[in-house]
Amino acid sequence: MKRFFSLFAGVTLAVGTVAMGSLAVATTASAASTAGWPTGCDYYLYLSGARAECSSGSGQFKATVNCLPYSGGAIVYRVAAEWRNAGSGKFSYVPCPPMTANLSAGIIKRAG
Repeated sequence: MKRFFSLFAGVTLAVGTVAMGSLAVATTASAASTAGWPTGCDYYLYLSGARAECSSGSGQFKATVNCLPYSGGAIVYRVAAEWRNAGSGKFSYVPCPPMTANLSAGIIKRAG
């Protein structure tokens, strides 16, 4: 986990800033309520990419993946194109580009 954060410090910081801003609004407005957010979520490496799913709650989610080029070089970060509704029974999948291997999976959530 430390390696992931050291390689993606800028990305992690940017995502963390957005999440913190959203959390601050939610905390002020509804006393840290999780209503409106996806829950029961899981994400993992799947085939040549990553897969994410949220079994309950409301809001939306999508999968993310970090991919390592076979020839070396910078790690490639990809995000699924479409948002999925939590509790719909549908999963989100994002593939790695050709000539790369999936390294780690993640998830992005938003309130709905």
